Amino acid sequence: EIVNHLLAVRVRKEDCNNGFMLDGYPRTLSQAVALQSQLRPRDKFLVIEIEVDPEMMIARMTSRLVCPDCGYVYNTTNLKSRSEGICDVCNGQLKRRSDDQESIIRERFLAFTAQTLPLRDYFKQLGVYSNVSGMRPPEEVSLDILTVLDIEGIPLNSPVARRT
Repeated sequence: EIVNHLLAVRVRKEDCNNGFMLDGYPRTLSQAVALQSQLRPRDKFLVIEIEVDPEMMIARMTSRLVCPDCGYVYNTTNLKSRSEGICDVCNGQLKRRSDDQESIIRERFLAFTAQTLPLRDYFKQLGVYSNVSGMRPPEEVSLDILTVLDIEGIPLNSPVARRT
């Protein structure tokens, strides 16, 4: 209820007049219904799921390192820093996020399966659902998202599309 209320207040602000993008929300059917109740008649509602392989994501997330000083993200398997444990950008000490543990990630995938996955059918019935494969290079995933936005009639020069 708190998130729904905060979102309702936020999307009424002037900078959302030309659209807004949400990441990771809604996660439950009740949140989806609450979100729809906040939309204005002229608002276009679109859901794009970035589909991933859970096992590959677990491998990626457990090898992630982040610089707490500048926020740059590394990966111990394919995006290593030049000096082990040191950020190439600001020389900060790289850290592993506390939630990048296999057991925690598996719990998050279980919660997704139980709470969020059922939204797929709901959004399909509404005719607002699209998905793209997230298991490819970021540039390809971004291009697929921009293609969906274009097909759905969202101008690619809009503030929402530019944030993708």
